[in-house]
Amino acid sequence: MSNGRKPKPTCFVIMPISDVAPYDEGHFDRVYKLLIQPAAKRAGFKVSRADKSDATNFIVIDIIEQIMRADMVICDLSSGNTNVLYELGIRHALPLPVTLIKDSKTRRGFDTQGIRDEPYDESLRADLIKDAIERIAKVLKNTYANRENGINSPIQLVERALVLKTIGEGVTRFKDLEPWLKPNRIIPDKNDILIEEGSRIRHPRMGEGTVRSIDQEYVVVVSNKDHKQHVFRIDGPEIREAECIFDS
Repeated sequence: MSNGRKPKPTCFVIMPISDVAPYDEGHFDRVYKLLIQPAAKRAGFKVSRADKSDATNFIVIDIIEQIMRADMVICDLSSGNTNVLYELGIRHALPLPVTLIKDSKTRRGFDTQGIRDEPYDESLRADLIKDAIERIAKVLKNTYANRENGINSPIQLVERALVLKTIGEGVTRFKDLEPWLKPNRIIPDKNDILIEEGSRIRHPRMGEGTVRSIDQEYVVVVSNKDHKQHVFRIDGPEIREAECIFDS
């Protein structure tokens, strides 16, 4: 029977789950118990790690399922463990929110160096770990709260870049088509002013006149002097000699 309380969001932990040289035996178990669990619980999450499950599932399947289903993931990049990086890649590909942490002795990898991670001291000293717990808890809360609008993985950055590139290419193509979509506008004149129907121009051969019409090939100008029509090709050299007249 439900007590009416909203269930806590889940937080799955990706981290080394066996001893790794040069760390002491049981080091990452202590990181999980002393740092990660307290930080996740303080942030309001129900935290779990694959090897701590009571179930007898195939562990790889269990890990992937939890990576895909968890509301939040904490990933400890310490030691540069290849399994950890593989599992992080699955989470990033979805893409879903993840908080990265790393001890101070582990160098940043090339593919993750542009992503913020929260550092901690691998000595796990009580005076240092307290501050780390507070910082990691705060990052967890903020990342989860902003999960719908934030950037959860590099995949999203690539997707946005591709969208912007596509939009930019579309605008460029539209501009290339604009003279054909709008036949009443032609190439800029020598003053870099677009001539259109109704424009008053001055031409060395016909004097002053008014643009009567423009199509995809020709510009028709009526001379103010004799009211005759003069026809210029849009791509011809003569129209480039025309100047727009502006009222002062």
